[in-house]
Amino acid sequence: MKTGKLIHIPPDPADESDVIDGIEMVGPRELLNEFKAQHDLHRAAVDLARPALARLVQVMTHKTGQGYKLRAMLYSMWNGLPTSMTDCVGLDYELRQDLAR
Repeated sequence: MKTGKLIHIPPDPADESDVIDGIEMVGPRELLNEFKAQHDLHRAAVDLARPALARLVQVMTHKTGQGYKLRAMLYSMWNGLPTSMTDCVGLDYELRQDLAR
C-alpha cells in the first residue's frame, strides 16, 4: 500500500482572514475583497431572480399560449433539446424580463 507524504506549507504572514457567507477564508486581502464582491453580485442576482421565478411558475400553470411557450423554453433549457427562441416574441414584456433573469 502506498502512503502519501504530507506537505506542510507554512502560512504567508501577509494573508488575512475574513468570513464570507459564513465560511472563513484565508488569503491575500485583494483576493478576499474580489471574492466578496463576486459573492455579493451573485447574491443580488439571486434576490432578483426569486420573484421572477415565482411569476414564471404562476404563468406556466395557466393553459394559455404564453404558458405553453414558456414551459417549452424552460424545459428545453433543462433537457438540452432545442426549441424555437422566436417564442420569446410572443411573451409579454414582463415575462421576457423575468425569463432573462
